[in-house]
Amino acid sequence: MWNLYLKVENEDNKDLYLKNKGGRNYERKIRPIKKDLTEIKFSQRRLSKDNVTSLRQYSSKFGKYVESTTGLF
Repeated sequence: MWNLYLKVENEDNKDLYLKNKGGRNYERKIRPIKKDLTEIKFSQRRLSKDNVTSLRQYSSKFGKYVESTTGLF
């Protein structure tokens, strides 16, 4: 079992969203743990292909803010 950690430096302290464009359309709000850093942990069971695609797009769009670690990328 592996885990995916997504760290986002939120310099502007704005609300961040992770969008999933799969069968269901929903937005998951990323709530900062600290003022400038958010960490999200996905377990293997909950990480679908759509989530991985969304995370790649998120990482590409916010590349200077995102550090991700997983065996999939």
